[in-house]
Amino acid sequence: MPDLLTREVLITRADADRREIIGMAVPFNTPTEIVPGMVEQFERGAITTDDQPPKLFNRHDEPIGTITALEDRDDGAWITAHVSATRAGDDTLTLVRDGVLDRLSVGFKPVDDTTSDRADGSKLITRTKVILREVSVVP
Repeated sequence: MPDLLTREVLITRADADRREIIGMAVPFNTPTEIVPGMVEQFERGAITTDDQPPKLFNRHDEPIGTITALEDRDDGAWITAHVSATRAGDDTLTLVRDGVLDRLSVGFKPVDDTTSDRADGSKLITRTKVILREVSVVP
């Protein structure tokens, strides 16, 4: 299994003046097929951080800012991110404004999970603890 896995959700709000992006990083208890026969969901409270605070990236490639808030809500783990005043940050905000980059994708390290069989024969992985490494703005 790779060290870093990714998943994506639509961006909720971007404010170019405040250089801020807000959105749900991970929905809770929402089964999602990640490959044929394999479904994944995240439990509320599963998203954690450690001594390496998560960063904001452009397409899992270039750091463009910092995650300034991580909050568990009923529907998922929400982030607020500050976009740095750099060329890459400016370009990212422009692409978000234009709708080219419209999703958030999390990069995480799995720590604990449970696996069960579903009625249709697929496997369900329920992530009970992951370490959030980064959130990326992606198309």
